[in-house]
Amino acid sequence: MKEALWKNLSGILTEKIRNGGFADGSFPTIKELCKEYSVSDITARRVISELSALGLIDKARGRGCSLIQKKGPEEIFLLLQEQGELESVHSYILSGEVYRGIIDETARHGIKLTPISLETLSNMPKENLHIVSIRDIEESIIEKLKPARIVIAHTMKKYKDAFVVESDLKVGAFKAVDYLIKKGHRRVAIVSVNGSPWFSSRLEGYIQAHSENELGVDFSLVKTAEKENYASNEKALAELMALPEPPTAVFAVTDIHALNIVRAASARGLRVPEDIAVIGFDNIPESSVSTPPLSTVETFWRKKGESAVQILISEKPENLSTGFQLVIRSTT
Repeated sequence: MKEALWKNLSGILTEKIRNGGFADGSFPTIKELCKEYSVSDITARRVISELSALGLIDKARGRGCSLIQKKGPEEIFLLLQEQGELESVHSYILSGEVYRGIIDETARHGIKLTPISLETLSNMPKENLHIVSIRDIEESIIEKLKPARIVIAHTMKKYKDAFVVESDLKVGAFKAVDYLIKKGHRRVAIVSVNGSPWFSSRLEGYIQAHSENELGVDFSLVKTAEKENYASNEKALAELMALPEPPTAVFAVTDIHALNIVRAASARGLRVPEDIAVIGFDNIPESSVSTPPLSTVETFWRKKGESAVQILISEKPENLSTGFQLVIRSTT
């Protein structure tokens, strides 16, 4: 009951702050909150801590609380993807995480988030526009949108007139393969995808990890699975295991590839990780509840969305990077 009370009061005060209900910039003291809303001292303190964590009030020792004057835009435009831009199940999952980060961060700062098409955006005045996209935008389009502030939430490119949340996927791939090699694996395979810079960068990380560990790359261990389905990954694994010296570990360029490889290995009677270790990439929700739970690389997709909003509202905007982190579970 107490938890419901403080959450309810926190919601009431949050709404009041965002609607300009404390016009003079002041905020009630703990004693005033207790009296006005008939709550205990403990409840009032918890509400104040929550509002402070949300960035709505400044909780200064000995000086009471005051509203944090909101800086930055009142509205951010979310550039919608064109139909067909999402090429796979994997893309849908990860794009959803970036969107969630954008939604959460704008809500946290009380900023209106408006989805918009490029066509509509092109016909609007560009002064004081704040735009976020989760996909690359052509430089010619960015030029036409000047002087709007634009952030690309996930890209490997550098832009002259837009800010970016950088994604150096080569670094993440290097971490995964370097980990496997340092675990004692000398025959590490990679299952990748042809024709995409997003995946070729992971192959570069795979090669770099071998080079820095003074191992040559055996390109018979480099396989492609054209689709994120079981049959394609099963075929890649079968080809790998048919080699005179099969791999003892596999780095898959997405978690969906990795999960299918684990399943295919089990169907062949291989134990994971005893007979073959498998590590994926991206840490999608399914990776933690699979059997066995999948080792992977956390790429912080939701944080990419949050970081994009932070760039848009910053007084001194600059490119940000969310980095990578190994998540070691039971498949390695």
